[in-house]
Amino acid sequence: MAESQLTIAVLAGLEVDPLRSGLSAAERQKLVATLRDKAREIPMLKPFDLGERLLGVITEALRKPLAGVLEEVWKQRKEMRDAAAKTSLGHGSTAEVELFEHTITWAVHPTVKITVNTVSKTLKFDVEVKLALQAAKIVIERAHITRFLTGTLESTVNLKYGEFPLMAPLKRTVDLPGELVLPSGGIDLSGGRGGAALPDARAETVRSYRF
Repeated sequence: MAESQLTIAVLAGLEVDPLRSGLSAAERQKLVATLRDKAREIPMLKPFDLGERLLGVITEALRKPLAGVLEEVWKQRKEMRDAAAKTSLGHGSTAEVELFEHTITWAVHPTVKITVNTVSKTLKFDVEVKLALQAAKIVIERAHITRFLTGTLESTVNLKYGEFPLMAPLKRTVDLPGELVLPSGGIDLSGGRGGAALPDARAETVRSYRF
């Protein structure tokens, strides 16, 4: 499996890879219809069918590789930084780190600006991803996570418009040693930010449309 295929969009069911199917046709149609109907709650957008465009924006925002999300978060964990520092001092040194019942939260806020006859409205969506690791054992070499020895990852993706859930939470299970292909060189743990907490909310993905 190519390393780029296991993305948050795949975990959300919005895209497929060789090991996982996406949403069913009926589920996808329901999501598109829900997006269209929420947009039409804004009076100026009632004449337009924006469901597919809005789903495209959300999908694009979630094309973040799972390994990249783990890298962002694990750089901030002290035990990871300490292990990375030890392995970066000498050639060939390695460390093993175990993570039991470790949970990560990551979020993104796809935003669409729509202009009709010079009047603009903004639609903002909230995607929250919870990643729960169970009995994960990893190998760190040269300040990089180079492989997983054991462990599974359970993901839960919630997609909302304001407080309104756009679909039921989608849950997936990933076998870390068997299914998560790491980027070339592994997950880089160097260059952390001195223990600063990683904010849950990532930068907004903004798209504009004019009618």
